[in-house]
Amino acid sequence: MRQSLPAATRANALALAGLLAEALSAWEEMVKEAEVADLLRRNGCLYLYRSKSDFAKAAGGRALRAGFGVHQEVLTPGEVAALELSLPPTGACGLYFPDSMNVTDPKTLMRRLVDAATARGVSVAQAAVNGLRVEADGVRLSGSGFRVKAHTVVIAAGAQSRALAMQAGDRIPLETERGYHLEFPTKAPLLNRPVCPVDLGFYMTPMTGRLRVAGTVELGGLAAPADPRRLALLDRGVRQFFPQLCRPSSEWLGFRPSLPDSRPVIGPSRRSPKVIYAFGHGHLGLTLASITARLVADLIAGRGDRDRLAPFAADRFGA
Repeated sequence: MRQSLPAATRANALALAGLLAEALSAWEEMVKEAEVADLLRRNGCLYLYRSKSDFAKAAGGRALRAGFGVHQEVLTPGEVAALELSLPPTGACGLYFPDSMNVTDPKTLMRRLVDAATARGVSVAQAAVNGLRVEADGVRLSGSGFRVKAHTVVIAAGAQSRALAMQAGDRIPLETERGYHLEFPTKAPLLNRPVCPVDLGFYMTPMTGRLRVAGTVELGGLAAPADPRRLALLDRGVRQFFPQLCRPSSEWLGFRPSLPDSRPVIGPSRRSPKVIYAFGHGHLGLTLASITARLVADLIAGRGDRDRLAPFAADRFGA
């Protein structure tokens, strides 16, 4: 609640805006290097406001984004219809972000990024790691049937990062915002870009051979089972736009690693420079992945700007 007060909101937005300003160029650089441009589309993103009151309530958000130089365009219902011909005529006005990119197949993108890394000599091993010990000459990781000693360790384990950071000596107030997903098979794309009906609180994103519907927020930790009522909510919501959809082909929930001030933790542990953090990106994990990778690589290479990373430091939470 304290982080939602005006001064804190402004400071947190300022910190995130600095990262977001470089997010697109960082992704474009990685896309070029890894040769995965075919999996990303720079076709914008659209918010739908189906009532005048919803649009009016969002005035503060529009003003905040405008103050940070975010390119956004208010659209009439006719302009919305021209952008998305398959949407039913709801009379909704829109807010369009023309610079936004989206991924057409996240799993394939991750696989090809791994392939690009291994082609450059990276060795990839998969194991569950639950032990971390900082030693004088490095960091020791352990798990079931797994042991490794490293000079430097990057903790980028999403919602699972809290326990590892604790072993490294940092108490991080990480919580999980559980988000729910449905996917519907489609023979042809139903939308040209991600579309968010703001009153329903989810995104409809066209992907290769399917439409993904994802959203809502649930503070439920890592262990609780999925709530079928939230999946049903998504299903009812998307059918307001596309009643012809068949049954979903997959459904699941994911764990957004989130912090009270909405900023990620990027930078060294306060106990040892041999442990570097890169987690807690909340709803912006994929968006900020490439710029975070660049910042972490710079730290490892000894050319990182510690002052720039101060807003994301682990010690900002105190003891």
